[in-house]
Amino acid sequence: MDTNHHSVKISETTEEMTISPVSKTDEGSYKCKFGEQDSAESKERELRVEANTPKATLRTYSSTIPVGGRVTLTCSVEGSSGWKYYWYRQTTDPEALIMKDGAPNLNRDISVSEGGLYRCRGGRGDPVFFTHGSDAKTIDKIVTNRAVVTLQPNWPQIHSGETITLRCEIDGGDTEWEYEWRTTNSYKPPKQNEYRISSAYTTHSGNYSCQGRQRSDLYSSTEWSYLTTLTVSSRRPKAKLSADKTAIPVGGSVTLTCYVQESSGWKYYWYRKEKDSEPLTTQDDDPNSNKISVSQEGLYWCRGARGDSVYYTEYSNSIHIGKNVANRAVVTLQPNWPQIYSGETITLRCEIQGGGDTEWEYEWRTTNPYKPPKQNEYRISGLYISHSGEYQCKGRQRSGQQSSTEWSSAFKLTVSCKSARSVLTVSPVWLSPGASVTLSCEVKGSSAGWRFYWYKAVPKLSDNSYTYELLPGSNDGTAEGSYILHGPTHTGGYMCRAGRGDPVFYTRNSEPKFICSGDRRSSASVTVSPNRTQHFSSESVSLSCEGNSTEWRVKRFTEGGYLTHCSSNWGSMTGSKCNITNIQFSAVYWCESGSGEFSNAVNITGQYGSLILVSPVHPVTEGDSVTLGCKSRTGPLLSNVDFYQNDKLIQNENRGEMTIHAVSKSDEGFYKCKYSRTESPQSWMAVKVAVSRPASSPFLVWLIIGLVTVILLIILLLLCCYRKSKDPCCGRPIQSQSTNQGSTTDQREDQENGQTVLHGDAYVYESIKGSEDTENGGPAGESSDITYSSIELKNVHKKGKHVDPAESSVYSDVKIGSTTEESNVTYAQVYHQNKGKAKDNKELSTPAEIQDTVYSEVKAGTTLEVLSSLCIGSGKVCEKQSDRVAELDVRMGRTSLCVLVLFLLSTLLYHGHAQDAVLTLEPNWSHVFTGESVTFICDMREGQDTDWWYKINKDGQEFVSYSPSKRYTFQSLTGNSGEYQCIGTHNRYTYHKKESNKVTLTVSDGDVILESPAFALFVGESVTLRCRLRIQGNANRASFYRDGSLVEMDTNHHSVKISETTEEMTISPVSETDEGSYKCKFGEQDGAESKERELRVEANTPKATLRTDSSAIPVGGRVTLTCSVEGSSGWKYYWYRQTTDPEALIMEDGAPNLNKVISVSEGGLYRCRGGRGDPVFFTQYSDTITIDKIVGNRPVVTLQPNWPQIYIGEIITLRCGIQEGGHPEWEYEWRTSSSNKPLKQAAYRIVRASLSDSGDYSCQGRQRSDLYSSTEWSYAITLTVSSGRPKATLSADKTAIPVGGSVTLTCYVQESSGWKYYWYRKEKDSEPLTTQDDDPNSNENSVSQEGLYWCRGVRGDSVFYTEYSDSIHIGKNVANRAVVTLQPNWPQIYSGETITLKCEIEGQGDTEWEYEWRTSSSHKPQKQNEYRISSAYTTHSGDYECKGRQRSGQQSSTEWSSAFKLTVSCKSARSVLTISPVWLSPGASVTLSCEVEGSSAGWRFYWYKAVPKLSDNSYTYELLPGSNDGTAEGSYILHGPTHTGGYMCRAGRGDPVFYTDDSEPKFIWSGDRRSSASVTVSPNRTQHFSSESVSLSCEGNSTEWRVKRFTEAGYLTHCSSNWGSVTGSKCNINSIRSSAVYWCESGSGEFSNAVNITVQYGSLILVSPVHLVTEGDSVTLGCKSRTGPLRSNVDFYRNDKLIQNETRGEMTIHAVSKSDEGFYQCKYSEYPGTESLQSWMAVKFAVSRPASSSFLLGLIIGLVTVILLIVLLLLLCCYRKSRDCT
Repeated sequence: MDTNHHSVKISETTEEMTISPVSKTDEGSYKCKFGEQDSAESKERELRVEANTPKATLRTYSSTIPVGGRVTLTCSVEGSSGWKYYWYRQTTDPEALIMKDGAPNLNRDISVSEGGLYRCRGGRGDPVFFTHGSDAKTIDKIVTNRAVVTLQPNWPQIHSGETITLRCEIDGGDTEWEYEWRTTNSYKPPKQNEYRISSAYTTHSGNYSCQGRQRSDLYSSTEWSYLTTLTVSSRRPKAKLSADKTAIPVGGSVTLTCYVQESSGWKYYWYRKEKDSEPLTTQDDDPNSNKISVSQEGLYWCRGARGDSVYYTEYSNSIHIGKNVANRAVVTLQPNWPQIYSGETITLRCEIQGGGDTEWEYEWRTTNPYKPPKQNEYRISGLYISHSGEYQCKGRQRSGQQSSTEWSSAFKLTVSCKSARSVLTVSPVWLSPGASVTLSCEVKGSSAGWRFYWYKAVPKLSDNSYTYELLPGSNDGTAEGSYILHGPTHTGGYMCRAGRGDPVFYTRNSEPKFICSGDRRSSASVTVSPNRTQHFSSESVSLSCEGNSTEWRVKRFTEGGYLTHCSSNWGSMTGSKCNITNIQFSAVYWCESGSGEFSNAVNITGQYGSLILVSPVHPVTEGDSVTLGCKSRTGPLLSNVDFYQNDKLIQNENRGEMTIHAVSKSDEGFYKCKYSRTESPQSWMAVKVAVSRPASSPFLVWLIIGLVTVILLIILLLLCCYRKSKDPCCGRPIQSQSTNQGSTTDQREDQENGQTVLHGDAYVYESIKGSEDTENGGPAGESSDITYSSIELKNVHKKGKHVDPAESSVYSDVKIGSTTEESNVTYAQVYHQNKGKAKDNKELSTPAEIQDTVYSEVKAGTTLEVLSSLCIGSGKVCEKQSDRVAELDVRMGRTSLCVLVLFLLSTLLYHGHAQDAVLTLEPNWSHVFTGESVTFICDMREGQDTDWWYKINKDGQEFVSYSPSKRYTFQSLTGNSGEYQCIGTHNRYTYHKKESNKVTLTVSDGDVILESPAFALFVGESVTLRCRLRIQGNANRASFYRDGSLVEMDTNHHSVKISETTEEMTISPVSETDEGSYKCKFGEQDGAESKERELRVEANTPKATLRTDSSAIPVGGRVTLTCSVEGSSGWKYYWYRQTTDPEALIMEDGAPNLNKVISVSEGGLYRCRGGRGDPVFFTQYSDTITIDKIVGNRPVVTLQPNWPQIYIGEIITLRCGIQEGGHPEWEYEWRTSSSNKPLKQAAYRIVRASLSDSGDYSCQGRQRSDLYSSTEWSYAITLTVSSGRPKATLSADKTAIPVGGSVTLTCYVQESSGWKYYWYRKEKDSEPLTTQDDDPNSNENSVSQEGLYWCRGVRGDSVFYTEYSDSIHIGKNVANRAVVTLQPNWPQIYSGETITLKCEIEGQGDTEWEYEWRTSSSHKPQKQNEYRISSAYTTHSGDYECKGRQRSGQQSSTEWSSAFKLTVSCKSARSVLTISPVWLSPGASVTLSCEVEGSSAGWRFYWYKAVPKLSDNSYTYELLPGSNDGTAEGSYILHGPTHTGGYMCRAGRGDPVFYTDDSEPKFIWSGDRRSSASVTVSPNRTQHFSSESVSLSCEGNSTEWRVKRFTEAGYLTHCSSNWGSVTGSKCNINSIRSSAVYWCESGSGEFSNAVNITVQYGSLILVSPVHLVTEGDSVTLGCKSRTGPLRSNVDFYRNDKLIQNETRGEMTIHAVSKSDEGFYQCKYSEYPGTESLQSWMAVKFAVSRPASSSFLLGLIIGLVTVILLIVLLLLLCCYRKSRDCT
């Protein structure tokens, strides 16, 4: 024991030894022992003694105390424990120990609310051992005063040179403040409240903020103010001048506007003619105005000024203001068609009105990218859509260039983006014998200037298409858009197109249209098996083609308007037969032969129902027998089958079939059959006239036969009487037999004009009334040969025809090949065809042979090669050819884009060429004599010399063109002085170019040249001046002069070298005194001398500059270093590298590397310097650059634990791992955006995470053996520390436990992981529940007990808890099931209807329920079982669910019902009325059909008659009989209506009744005039010229009338709306323009007869009666032109057949009969093609006569009279004979 070092304290069981003070020698292993040698002893304990006293560490989370807040300080001693902590604070007073309750505050953490300088230290033991004090921390206390930075003047943009002031303003109190500024620029504002910048620079730009510090307490300060951004523009702004017009209008002025963009506060000054002239004054002499009005032409400028120091902008660009003349320019279009299509040729013309003889220059401007030439005409040969836009022009007088017209008004040219498309219609579609067919062609959306070309389709079986042949008379096109086929007899296809302009521009071909004939021919016919019209869907049907051909195809045209062929997707061809396995569509079918013929057509109906009618597919010959059957899917029906003709029951058959033994024309019609409530579709049965019979009615035949029989009997009686007269005793009685044979036929006569549409069943009927068969000897009676064709229309869509790609398009070649010399250069060729005509590309040419070809040359292995491969093959050229036109349509797709990209990349590479080529001269003289030679040597310093082509530029212009030689010699130089540069182009990669340095060559014509360096010299260098003499052999020495004085030779400073013609003087070293103008002279006083040359000497030695493209060498790569000496030339460069070894000169091939640019692959410290001259003069060294070499090892930052979200207080570790690290030892570096600085270790452990730890972290490793070899920086990992404690979220898959089931609870913490979860029921502080598998890592728990549930999460070794989740109540379901029903349950609900949604609980027993609804709509149903919506809206639409909750147990409920989707239509319920027929026939019924658009359920229909209401030009409506309560059926029959009338319908349903909108009124028309109401037309004819005056007069039992019309387009209007004017009962039409049906309506509610008026826009009309003609009357038809009636050479046609040629210009029918009814027109033969429109002439029976012809009536009367006379004579004869006998 050393009493100075040890002390001992002994107790009964303890003894203590104290060592004080401890020293390093006390370190060791200690044990203690009681007693002697073998007594008990302790285990050894290690005592470690550290030599250095530890230092305390002071940490704080914030260095500022917020207003009313505190800051926590933490003191610690790392690596040891047991310390107490002593705290010290210093302000303006000396440092003092912080006390608490009168004693030092020894806590580790303290909370302070006052500012100051804080530090701490640790102490422990007795006596207390203190650590070193911690570093001091400054804590500022934030006061409530607020600092604000203001800018004066406060302009948004400050410009370089302006004066501005930044001011720091602090609100509140009179406290004296010290000010501090903080800015992002390099300037440091003074500690004052104002910072004045007298002349702003761009370097003053930045963010400025300030704070104030109280002078009485320097640790109390304001917060830093919000940032104020100051932006100083680098350039002086330039004013901008604009004018509202560029020329002064006649008598007007121009307003000029001056402004400076993005800045304010300017005054403006205006100048005219010259900038330095006196400024103009504005109209109000206000320099603040930025506008001025001028009325003088001339050149104008402006500029702005602002600020007290008057800071001026640059002058604006000048604007020239001209003066307009009075003439007016107008743009016109020729031809001026309203619709212009792409590809047409047009001319835009600029016309100067009132231009006199003045010569004009023309100027155009347009909104499109094209620029018209400066001519008065702009012809566009091939229009594109891009030519669309507005065009304006003006004229400028050539005699006075400043005098021009104003710009014309804009002419808007619109080039349609749609193709010009012709549309063909055919009428009629189904043929009748002898009838004509009209083809009508129109251009969709355009009508001006077209001529029409007509073609017949010829089947082309090879590719299932058609070729087309021009029809006769259409070689040059027709002006009219119609073409008449006279009497076609068989099926055929037709096409049209239109053309206009010069050259002719053609539309696209129309879709082919077809006319159909049912008559079979021997050359081509089609038969159907099974041989019937109707077939069940999915039934097999075959169609066989027969005729004079071996090749056939079958075509069909469906109800949807699609034309397809067998073998496409609905059938298969076997020879000449088409087999359809499943017939799906109703369609018309026919055959087409390889020889170009069409067969007859058949109409086949596909039935998806269960019943079909068995009827013949071909027309039936009159007189033949035909059997109709009814068939179900399971087989024929044999009983109780009803057969209908035209919807009328005609027969009930028990046998299931009906036979017509002798078919007549009256049997023609639509047939169907019904069985029970099932019915078949309708099919038309056509009846054709037998070839052997005349075209007469059966009634007429039987009548004549009867009459002949009677006559024969009478002759027999006469013979008998004659014999009796021979015998006087005539005692035997005379027996007479008479046979009365009669036949009654129901004759139905149509008076339809054109086409009648039966809307109810969506069929179209075409009625063709033929003329009498006079050629076959038949009587001129009424023709009864009427053919009906039906086409059912359902959603007809047009579809483009299939076009053969081989005919319609060719493809451009994109050639890919290589040149003959090179194998690794790829050319992508895009061949450009001539726009005018398509050429055949018969053979491929090499790149050198094709001129109109674009090549992209692609270097192998480059990005361009990838782009080229991407682009190849994407061009497509579509060429469409016909007889006169070839349209070229180029669709480049990706090609045009890729070619552009290749071109741009090539251009970019060209402009990015290297500039390290070297141009030298041989001999190396910059001055030469005229007549001497010099050689230019161009060195590319890359590859071989033969890899390049070389050219030489002089003064920036090409001087020597490209050649393969790098040397070029100038012989006998003359005036070739200039600046030279060589340019090299790689002969493989033409985009790769290099430029050399520039060399100045001076050619002198003097006798003496002094050569000196062109660059400046530096003090210490050596320089040689060379004096050359042109003439050899002169023995005189040269003398050198500086600034005119002879240079005295100093051997220490000058040296001289002499040759025959040259003398050199070397100055070494050069000093500033050597600067001056030098010349040299040979000979004596008058000898030849040189021109003076300037020698410049710089005092300071230059410093080299080192640059690099990267400070890191990538793996396996290199870095380029460039050394330069700014402002001078002629240097060589010396390179140095330093690593752990001393700095060394970089060598190459055993000598210093003297290149300007070097490429290095090793890391280190690099620097360079320049050297030139002999002896070498060196520059200063450049600054050192550190180059790191990146090794292949890759660092990765990992986070442990790797949770995506970290919260305050958690423990985490960031680790830097180096992959593929091998065994080198690494030093680690960290880079972070947080405020913390990790240690240079592999792991960075954060014991208690805080917000300040948030940020991006990345790391790198550096090899300890080579500190210039490092990894790349790792990818940054983002650490986010959240400020709040997270809250768990609890969810349940159901809110109630299903019967016998459970509910799964899910607990989770959003956007974070690693949690374990605890579950609680009833109370939060209860024991946690266990999960089913007792796994706390599971975040799901299944529960089967109702109640209140919570959860929370926990994670980490430090057991960090989340907050509790919100509670969830879990109920329990009962077994009952809820269902939502709708009453009434209609599939479509309309806005305004009343509906009820009901919640029904199945199996509910006697339990009372409370109901709950949920819906996706915006409405909230009440808690009742019914939700009645009195007036539904679209907002009621949505999904509805309900459930029931037992009132006895509120937690027991049903599950939610399945969702019921309610949709309330946004459309109004609208009724649609159709009427059939529209024109009345005597005694015929009319059917009204009503339907609700898009809906069919639950409706009753209400029928109304329209009653005219003249007061407001509308109608009132009266219910028709029997429809008070509505009808269940959607049809209503009017029996035998006799006059014109209007009708309306609507539908209703529900309670209360919800009604649809009223239908549009529809009309039936009668041509019969009545005394109570009739209409007459003046002029009294059907046809009228357009723009002609027409009047319609109303007559009858009323004083009030109105005239109505219904146009072809379907518009119903009244006179006085926009087409006529009413005077009393007359409607006057000044200019009639629309064809329409007209009638009168009276104030008493009556309708007149209707008249059909046709408007002719052509030059010829038919004069025919507008009213019905009575049979037996005389009628005269005339032909009239616009200039008057035609008197000669007029042909009259009925039903397209010539019936009479009248030289008088009119035709009279003296006794009209029913056979005269038909369509009439006239043609004027002197002008071919001039014809009137057709008009129907209707014939009615006379009231006093039976409905028969006058011929028949006369025949019968005559025969009866003869018979009576004969009978009377016989009786008289017999009477006389009997008397004689008696």
